[in-house]
Amino acid sequence: MSHHWGYGPHNGPEHWHKDFPIAKGHRQSPVDIDTKAAAHDPALKPLTVSYEQVASRRILNNGHSFNVEFDDSQNTAVLKGGPLADTYPGSLTTPPLLECVTWIVLREPISVSSEQINTFRQLSFNKEGEAEELMVDNWRPTQPLHGRQVRASFQ
Repeated sequence: MSHHWGYGPHNGPEHWHKDFPIAKGHRQSPVDIDTKAAAHDPALKPLTVSYEQVASRRILNNGHSFNVEFDDSQNTAVLKGGPLADTYPGSLTTPPLLECVTWIVLREPISVSSEQINTFRQLSFNKEGEAEELMVDNWRPTQPLHGRQVRASFQ
C-alpha cells in the first residue's frame, strides 16, 4: 500500500495518523526537552564526537528529508561512548514513525560550514522536471512525553 505524506495542509503531520496509526503512539518524536527536568543517570557514559566536514561527501534528498553521506575511511567522523547530553526513547520523525529510536540530543551544537548550509537551502521537495518547491517547513511538531523520562549524562 502506497501512502503519500508530506508537510502540506492536506498531508502534513496532523494527518499522518490516518495512514500511520502509530503516529498517536506513546513513544513519538520529537519531544520538547526540559533540561531542568532531565534526570541525571550516572550509568550514561560521556559521548565523544569527532566530525570533520571534509568527510561529508554528498547529500541524499528523498523528497521529504535529506541524509548526509560520509566517507569515513580515515575515521574522521567518530561517535564514542554514551550520550553527551539528553537521551530518550522515541520514534522516527517521518512516516512510518516507527518507535525504534533512542534519541541522543547534544547540548552543544555541531557546526556546519556556510557551503553546507547553502547546499541544504537548495534542496527541493519536487522531482526533476516539476515546478521547484524548496524544502522548507519540513518539521514535525513536538509530541507528548507520555511519561517517558529524559535522562542526562551530567548534572
